[in-house]
Amino acid sequence: MNFSLKKIALGLSYLCLIHFGANCFSWEKTCLRKLKRKVFPGIEDTGFVTSQNAPRTTEMFSTMEYFDDEGGKQPTKPRNQPAEMVDEIGYEVAFDDEVKKYLKRRKSKVKFALFRCHEDICDREQVDDMKIRFKAAATSQVVLAWTSSPRSVLVLVKPDSQNFPAYVQAVRFLTEQRGLDVYAEKAFRDELDNQESIDVMVYEDDSPIDFAVTMGGDGLLMYANTLFRESVPPMLCFNMGSLGFLTPFMYTRLKDEVDRLLCGNIMLSLRMRLHCAIYDQGRIVEEYNCLNEVVIDRGSSPYLSNIECYCDNLHLTTVQADGIIIATPTGSTAYSMSAGGSIMHPSVPAILFTPICPHSLSFRPVIFPDSAVLRCDIPEDARHGASLSFDGKRSAVLGKGGSLEVKMSYFPVPTVCKNDHTRDWFSSLDKGLNFNQRQKQKPLDQKGKFWL
Repeated sequence: MNFSLKKIALGLSYLCLIHFGANCFSWEKTCLRKLKRKVFPGIEDTGFVTSQNAPRTTEMFSTMEYFDDEGGKQPTKPRNQPAEMVDEIGYEVAFDDEVKKYLKRRKSKVKFALFRCHEDICDREQVDDMKIRFKAAATSQVVLAWTSSPRSVLVLVKPDSQNFPAYVQAVRFLTEQRGLDVYAEKAFRDELDNQESIDVMVYEDDSPIDFAVTMGGDGLLMYANTLFRESVPPMLCFNMGSLGFLTPFMYTRLKDEVDRLLCGNIMLSLRMRLHCAIYDQGRIVEEYNCLNEVVIDRGSSPYLSNIECYCDNLHLTTVQADGIIIATPTGSTAYSMSAGGSIMHPSVPAILFTPICPHSLSFRPVIFPDSAVLRCDIPEDARHGASLSFDGKRSAVLGKGGSLEVKMSYFPVPTVCKNDHTRDWFSSLDKGLNFNQRQKQKPLDQKGKFWL
């Protein structure tokens, strides 16, 4: 009796399990069919291919592909196969598999790549496992390494008779002791030839200059910038001027610093330049390269400047002020700083836009990326034109209807660093501008009171 009851109980348990499994299978198929109707509308409740929905499902599955376990693409069925020849049960199973794979794909991130607007594929940003990251900082310290020994040098000196003896001594050292081909400007070349009997070559635009030596102040470096319309050689700048913000080397160490440069593996600071083009009636009439800044002001006129400013052809603002300064990071410590602009590290890729005495309480300095193209127009109804100066030299007048376009030059000015570009910059701030110099705050005593 007990044995019979055990068999009956065991049989009932099997029946319950079978019934429960059937219900689970039925529930899963119901969920899949609901999902099919939601994702792929037009499929009937049965989910099988019928005469009404066969063309649509056949067209869809003739182009659908999936990845098998080995990673290869496999079509769900042969392309262009008539719907009538599709096995209904097998097609239903394939459909359910595709839905499951569709759900799996929905849980994974979509693959993508990054591209710059005006360039080819990114060289700084990268995508790993659909995560955007930077490969490195936007700027870093640049090191110069010669592939062969330098052969030629351009030597520039401040046009002052006081510095001419030192200039002669430097030229003799470079030619006689280091065997370099020395280039000089024509006026100094003639004087060297007549008085000192030193044979040097006259510098011209196409002269093959490996590096340049400047013996003066910051103004001489600005002048050297004007000699090179495109590529600029490394500049070794010796301070024989007044401020020396951009000239970190002392003339007494000329021989040591030249030898260090000739050996290579020296650090450079790549100083951005601005390419400025003056337009008149839609055509370029003059072009300049600025190392510090270009200034658009009212000149000798008693009226405020009225300048329409654009950034990438988008109207930015109407300047009603004494003028506007468009500066490089190198020029951020010059006129722009005096007008209230930010101080910027020379390697930061940016363009500064600083107003001069604006007749507004809300016009603040702006910093643009180096990719920005700025344009300043003088409207026809302005009271007067504008005066233009490039690196402090008054050069042109912008009349009514005229336009000035300013953008980053693709040819920077590489200056040799004494230490590295950051240490040299802070050293110049401390030495030249007494950056943040003040009396140190007194400490507290043990009782928390001030020392008097």
